Amino acid sequence: MASAPPRVARDDPRRGSRRAKWGSRWIWRVSRARRAGAS
Repeated sequence: MASAPPRVARDDPRRGSRRAKWGSRWIWRVSRARRAGAS
């Protein structure tokens, strides 16, 4: 969560709501899928 991309960090302080939490969740999910697919 601390290593969040600039996209989430941008919407985090702006919305600071469920979008920020969900954004981080789907972000790490996509990161994992991208790493598995890229590998």
